[in-house]
Amino acid sequence: MDLDDSQCSSSRPTLEAKGHEFVPPASNGLSSAAAVKLYAVIEGRGPPGHKTIRLRSKPTGFFRRLVFPSPFFRMTFTLSLCFVAAGCADEILFQDNFNGKLGRDWTWVREDPKSWRVAEHGLEVRVQPGNMWGPANDARNVLVRNAPDPAKIAVQVSVRVANQPTAQYEQVDMVWFYDDRYMVKLVQEMVDGKLSIVMGREEADQTQTIAIIPLQSFTVQLQFLVVGNRIRGQFRTPDSPAWREAGQCSLPAHGAPKASLQCYQGSAAVAHWARFTEFCIRRLDN
Repeated sequence: MDLDDSQCSSSRPTLEAKGHEFVPPASNGLSSAAAVKLYAVIEGRGPPGHKTIRLRSKPTGFFRRLVFPSPFFRMTFTLSLCFVAAGCADEILFQDNFNGKLGRDWTWVREDPKSWRVAEHGLEVRVQPGNMWGPANDARNVLVRNAPDPAKIAVQVSVRVANQPTAQYEQVDMVWFYDDRYMVKLVQEMVDGKLSIVMGREEADQTQTIAIIPLQSFTVQLQFLVVGNRIRGQFRTPDSPAWREAGQCSLPAHGAPKASLQCYQGSAAVAHWARFTEFCIRRLDN
């Protein structure tokens, strides 16, 4: 059952209630950008005369369990939401919309200068033959930059991509990247004639497909949530505000982490230019 505003203020909430959207009040000093969605589950556990609430935020996956006396449920539940919302605020570490030029600290691997450009609507890269999945490791114009260490902070990486693939396995990728042989990718890809979201993990050139999900949009936003040694992939299309889960796995850690934008397995005969916009790296306070 959804937890609406009246149930949130009730001193006798229903067990198993969940799904309350909470926007922190302006008086607590948070900007509107820091507002988060919290899902609460009231659990039947904890000391006698107490209630336990499990709170989780989206999209960060932030989690906290709180226990307090039942007689003070109404007051403490409201204050706890404010407290947890403040803890979920994030910080932009780097963003690049590719307005006329590349942002700072990007580097190219196997650059082909004639096959990329920064246009009015973002970074455009021609999808050429080549492959990064498995041992070939010969894709051109692999764009990389340093990423934060997820052992120290929780990290969110996101980008919007657009392409209309026609060749088998033609793809546009956002990658949590260590080097050509160690990575986790989240991609828009043509698989057996079907446009798809694909998530995959590669370690020492050994590949594992995590998910293949049908996709109905040539434009899609991709997102990684990286904490400790785990990474989650999510995506959403322009017609939906909600993130969808692609999958999760352990990190194939191998040196310093990087974020990478890639596209490959294109046709040499047909010129497709993939577009990247709205790249962002955020620190998630969890």
